[in-house]
Amino acid sequence: MLKLINILVLCGISSLASFAQEVYLVNAASVPEISVSIDGQPFYPHFPQGLYTAGSATHTEKVGYKIQAPFSGANRTLTASFAPHSRQAAVIYGDFSPLAEPHSKRKTSTPNVKLFPLDFALAKNEARLRYRVVNLLPGQTLRLAVDSGPVEIPFEQSFAISGQKPLATLTVRIGETDIPVLIRQRRVLRNCDIVFYPDANGEIRFIRFFEPNPDANDETDESIPEE
Repeated sequence: MLKLINILVLCGISSLASFAQEVYLVNAASVPEISVSIDGQPFYPHFPQGLYTAGSATHTEKVGYKIQAPFSGANRTLTASFAPHSRQAAVIYGDFSPLAEPHSKRKTSTPNVKLFPLDFALAKNEARLRYRVVNLLPGQTLRLAVDSGPVEIPFEQSFAISGQKPLATLTVRIGETDIPVLIRQRRVLRNCDIVFYPDANGEIRFIRFFEPNPDANDETDESIPEE
């Protein structure tokens, strides 16, 4: 099934002209594999950790995602809202452990799995190329070295730097460990997202993926596998 997901990633980017919005799913969940149904339809029955899908069209403002950990059966349905004619990613994260009630230590039957939205549109003050770092490591703060000095990125937050070079290495510090992230553009220049998350064993991992180019309709994915 790994090849199937890779085919989804490599199948290219479609034009937005004929549908409302396009959504990419990124699996940063802390379990080896998940299954995802979209509005009741089983789109990704075997979705390995650390991979992502090509964009899929949605025709409604709100979309329901049922996310399940196949080995435990724990599942949660989350609703996401998307702006018309937009492109974005929905990053799936969490370890499926029971969530605690608000303001209480008592556990609920709701599994810890969430969606982190990433809008691909550039802000007014942003320029291509934008490289964005996302922290989905519970209890950890990322420190990113930038020209103006180190930047701290708390859990469930992101930080973007724009106007970058096509070949760049970002240095992310977690605790006392520096993690270099190589970004190498090929042919079409695109913005890049780097998502840090814990795997099923609690080890630090990251997913690096390139966003679709709004000026091109028939791109091929050029993401670099994590070393």
